[in-house]
Amino acid sequence: MGLDGALSSDCAVLTPLIQTLRPLSGVKALRDATRGGVNAVAHEFAAASGCGIELQEATLPVNDTVRGVCELLGLDALNFANEGKLVLAVARDEAENVLAHLRSHALGRDAAIIGEVVVRPGVRSVGLYGVKRTLDLPHAEPLPRIC
Repeated sequence: MGLDGALSSDCAVLTPLIQTLRPLSGVKALRDATRGGVNAVAHEFAAASGCGIELQEATLPVNDTVRGVCELLGLDALNFANEGKLVLAVARDEAENVLAHLRSHALGRDAAIIGEVVVRPGVRSVGLYGVKRTLDLPHAEPLPRIC
């Protein structure tokens, strides 16, 4: 396709980062985004809590090249496996503290608050102009897995 950009694998051993989170208050749940990406984790968290999740597209830490390829091919980066990335559910009043802690670790330097828990069930993505769209779980992986 003749694409140029700075792409590299996001695979990482997350245990060292997770161990540093253990003493922090406010972390309610965490999971790596390997299977099904952030979308699958958001659905899992929403189902377990009986609440909804709204993800903010503007704050998702997605590489610009990846974002461009997704737009070009009509793919949603939320559905891609992210081997080496964590998704955390954190109490609202502890979110900034946990975020600062994550960013102080090499594996969490790109950490961001990407959404919030809401009363309305389901998982939605909030676009750059505030338009909300329901996120369904894909029926299959959007790209073949190389394992």
